[in-house]
Amino acid sequence: MGKRQIAAQETRQKLVDAAKKLILEVGFDNFSVSDITEKAGVAKGSFYTYFGHKEDIIDEVTHQNLYPLRDKSLSIDGCVVAKLSHYLTEAMSQIVEYGLVSAQNWLRLGMEPGNVCVLNKMQLDMSVIEEILLSGINSGELSGDIPVMSVRHCIMAEFYGIVVTWCISNGAINAMDLIQYYCNQHLNKLFSEYQKTEAKQQRRA
Repeated sequence: MGKRQIAAQETRQKLVDAAKKLILEVGFDNFSVSDITEKAGVAKGSFYTYFGHKEDIIDEVTHQNLYPLRDKSLSIDGCVVAKLSHYLTEAMSQIVEYGLVSAQNWLRLGMEPGNVCVLNKMQLDMSVIEEILLSGINSGELSGDIPVMSVRHCIMAEFYGIVVTWCISNGAINAMDLIQYYCNQHLNKLFSEYQKTEAKQQRRA
């Protein structure tokens, strides 16, 4: 890779890092492209070399946060429930870290026609959950007749339902408590029907 390509990658990452800091500091809806470039220490025109809109860089922040989490969750030496619990609780922790107002604005923007920031995030989450389920089938923990797509959608409905509940309650309901309760109390029941006999025996042991 040449010096110019390295410099371009570094500039792009500076912009992404600046956007992430601004989300944490002021919330998604309270900064502009100019704020991003100023915080990154680059010319405003540089932004449009790498991103078309503010929403595009928000998507990039999301991807950079979730891909390491995906890798970590899949590499956990444990059952499907352990992998899913890790992913769901850490993904919720990231949402909470960005703050209640950011989450409320994020959901509101997701309801606007043509705005795909929430849809992109949800699709990424679903793809990771699907990978975890398929890893359970491939390892022999889960039977091949598990309806992967239906189970994936049910888990996503619970996860985003908790996000919405947290937002509607204006933070009065603790999102982390809810996701931990769901993982501890409901995921095992969800998969019990599809666990192979030997996997059930190992879990009891």
